[in-house]
Amino acid sequence: MLSYCLILFYLLFLTSLGGFVVCALTGSWIAAYDTKDLCLIYFLMSSLCGLLTYIVFNMMFVAPMW
Repeated sequence: MLSYCLILFYLLFLTSLGGFVVCALTGSWIAAYDTKDLCLIYFLMSSLCGLLTYIVFNMMFVAPMW
């Protein structure tokens, strides 16, 4: 079960990090959002998913609880 969570959080991290990079380099491509708000959302999502990936990775490989 943790391996599925690790894969999910890592893919979400890569997706949100890619969105942040594209947003930072090109600006907003969605007219409903301001560029600053959209980049902030992508940055917060990449930070959160990166933290969750780190936690799940540590639970699986660094300090397993068995």
